[in-house]
Amino acid sequence: MEPFVTPARCRASVVVKGTPPVDAALRLEILDKTNAIIGTAETAPAVSLTPLEIEAPEAELWTPDTPHLYRARMSLVQGDTVLDAVETRFGFREIAIAGVRILLNGKPLFLRGYGDDAIYPETMAAPSDEAVYRKKIAIAKEYGFNHVRHHSHFLPPEYYDVCDELGMLVSPELPIGYQQFYNKAQGPALDLYKTEWAAAIRRFRNHPSILDWCMGNEMYESVPIAPELYCIAKELDGTRPVVDTDGLPTTGYIEGKRDRDTLDLYFMQFDVFNTPLDNPDLYQCPAPVKPVVSHETGNYVTFPRLDQIDLFQHNFIPFWFIETRDTVEHMGLMEEVPRWAENTERLYTLLRKLDLEAIRKNPNISGYHWWLLQDYWTTSNGIIDTYFRPKPGVSREAVLQYNNDVVLLEDGLALTYRGGDTIQTKLLVSHFGPAVLSNGALSYSLTLDNAPVAEKTQPAPEAAPGSLTPLADLTVTLPAVNAPARLTLNARLDAGVLSRTNTWTTWVYPAHPRAASAPVFASTELLPWLEAYGASPLPQETPYPAQAVYVSNLLTAELLDAVLAGASVVLYKPWGFLPEAPTRFKSAWWKGSESDNNAGTVVYDSPVTRAMAPEGWCDASWYRLLENSDGYLLDDLPAQPNVLLRGIEVGGVCRNKALLFQAAIGEGCLLVCGLNLDAVLENGAPCPAAQWLTGQILEYAGSYPDPGKAFTEAFLRERAVETPRLTPPFVEGFARLLRNEGETANWFTYRKQSDRAETLRQMKAGASVEWATAPVPDTLSGDSLTLVFAGGLGWLSQPATEGFSLSINGTEALRFDVTNKRAVWKDDSGQVVLSFVVRRMTSEDAAGLFYLGFPVAIAQPGQPLKITVTSLGSDSQRWFALHPYTEVLHSKGNV
Repeated sequence: MEPFVTPARCRASVVVKGTPPVDAALRLEILDKTNAIIGTAETAPAVSLTPLEIEAPEAELWTPDTPHLYRARMSLVQGDTVLDAVETRFGFREIAIAGVRILLNGKPLFLRGYGDDAIYPETMAAPSDEAVYRKKIAIAKEYGFNHVRHHSHFLPPEYYDVCDELGMLVSPELPIGYQQFYNKAQGPALDLYKTEWAAAIRRFRNHPSILDWCMGNEMYESVPIAPELYCIAKELDGTRPVVDTDGLPTTGYIEGKRDRDTLDLYFMQFDVFNTPLDNPDLYQCPAPVKPVVSHETGNYVTFPRLDQIDLFQHNFIPFWFIETRDTVEHMGLMEEVPRWAENTERLYTLLRKLDLEAIRKNPNISGYHWWLLQDYWTTSNGIIDTYFRPKPGVSREAVLQYNNDVVLLEDGLALTYRGGDTIQTKLLVSHFGPAVLSNGALSYSLTLDNAPVAEKTQPAPEAAPGSLTPLADLTVTLPAVNAPARLTLNARLDAGVLSRTNTWTTWVYPAHPRAASAPVFASTELLPWLEAYGASPLPQETPYPAQAVYVSNLLTAELLDAVLAGASVVLYKPWGFLPEAPTRFKSAWWKGSESDNNAGTVVYDSPVTRAMAPEGWCDASWYRLLENSDGYLLDDLPAQPNVLLRGIEVGGVCRNKALLFQAAIGEGCLLVCGLNLDAVLENGAPCPAAQWLTGQILEYAGSYPDPGKAFTEAFLRERAVETPRLTPPFVEGFARLLRNEGETANWFTYRKQSDRAETLRQMKAGASVEWATAPVPDTLSGDSLTLVFAGGLGWLSQPATEGFSLSINGTEALRFDVTNKRAVWKDDSGQVVLSFVVRRMTSEDAAGLFYLGFPVAIAQPGQPLKITVTSLGSDSQRWFALHPYTEVLHSKGNV
């Protein structure tokens, strides 16, 4: 069956097995849902079996919202006798490609798709029972989906029947899971691909729900057999797009510089390891030549609801859930599991909103595949769990705000503000409904902790299907606040029978940090950041006063003595204090790992965090505090501290991780914080949320609280260390590049997801990168000074060599090597110290700030210094990168 829609008509062709009588003819009848015949066509006797065509101008078109179906009956007749007949069901619908748009029945189509990885816990393999499919597709429709992609598999015909009836566009795939599997195929295996491809197309091509034919998953550069498979598909079914892969690299394709004849559209693999918070340009797609659909979008993980274990009966043993349960039982935290699950589901919903709204703001993208609808084996990355149960923390109403045919968008709202700031944002509508939106009304309101700030109702401009239409510009000055206040933007669009709403939240913080009421002392490298809170340098004399707050990134013997005597000590990202686990704001990808472990947070009620996290979890306003922060693993400690902010890890990792905790020590209190309290905005200004939380921690510490749970002195004595020699004055460690015998690249820095990096690899011994610092002060007092510059180290898994040397004014000062953790290197005398403070990290690479402390005698007053880093090794891709920022010290939050 070949349906057309302008006007509604269909063409039918048939194959007759055997030799029909010479006077036999073909008769085609189209029947509606009441079995009424709405059209008939017949060939003359003895005419060859040519295709028959029927016009049906009154036929209703098939779409996901209006899945009207008809039956076609083809009969081989001899006079009035029916020799044989065959029936098939079909829909009047037409799919076409027009530039960057997919057209369904001539109208722009946006694919609100999800992924299906063939999870059938009851039957293990895909069943033939329609009831299973009806339940699953109905759930998907309830959440706003109109499309599903089946990762490298076809399904039984009963499934496509259900999709036809309920209205779900389907992307089935030839079962080539990855290119490496195809690469092993030879001879008969390649023939099997061709025969199965052709057989599947013949069998399923009359289903209106099938969107396209796909040859396999993530075959990035195509495969040699693709042109032949493409031709087979087009010969058997010329009504649908054909693609050689679902999963395509962005490079070249999003700019319109690359294309393939075997791709009718692009299922594009954008960066799955970051979100629009990490990279605002993540879904930029400036000039593709064909439609773009985001491949496997998100793949975020929630913490599993462990009551699922009891649902697995007489099929699989859910070992992954059992192992997680046993781990949590060992922690003694089983009663917290429902809260962990719900908080991670809230983060999951938020991350999906960020992704999908960013995609809808790009007019050159035509859809996405939300990965996944149903939890995959050994992980929890779906809206519903393995047994189709909705996750309570994933609100269907919230999902429908951004997973719909018409979606309201905002563009410009920041994650945090200060009182007195001015909001400047835009409201837009992404419209992929069936008709022009006209005579509409837009209403919006801003509330601050439910108190009105601004509200307005105004006419909405006309919006055509397939358009991204600006609706309104908002400029609002915020009132002053004394404590964090939630700012909510509500928008509503009404146009005829259509009504859509959307909601966004951000936070407003006090304009200025407040000085702590108790005396505060800080270690040298933290002092520039903490001066705004009234901090002073650590005392020169010991013992330190007991009635004071001390902030350091090292637990020293002097600080331990002070806390034992009654002081409060805040260890900020302490070096080597406890085992660390890198933590991101986003949840882990797919199954997660020890280095990609996050599922969410629990913020327990305390004076420190109560105003910032009233619902007990970290929303988007915590992004800069959490992104590449440090979690501390509390497993197997001799005593457990009082956790104020817990990092929830994915079920497959599941360690006892805290980002903020406290413990009593003698008469005093120890607070340990791995959050980014010195976080800054893109413009280098301190992050409002980080400033507020810093003030709260200092104020709380200055109340000399009793944490309730205690560490022993012996436990902490083992962890007390010698302080590195980092003393003022601090000098900008980079002013200008002198030479680089390596390469100029772009990679993440402590400030940005991607920025310039002057990179030197350990490929050739003697190669170097050299730069000049800012001039040192004209007058130097004290014994030493500290240079501060931005940089990174990476590719830890590459072969180890002798590392790098660092020279000051042409004289080697010390040697260092690659790490992705905080590190300190010294020369033999201990007078030259290089400290690396990590701000962002992966399992291979790290970016942050370097502190180079050395005797003032090395420097000339008023003159810059020349710093040289030289490779000592060969044939290794390990690297050092200089990030050429000249104003590190001017951004006080960074130091």
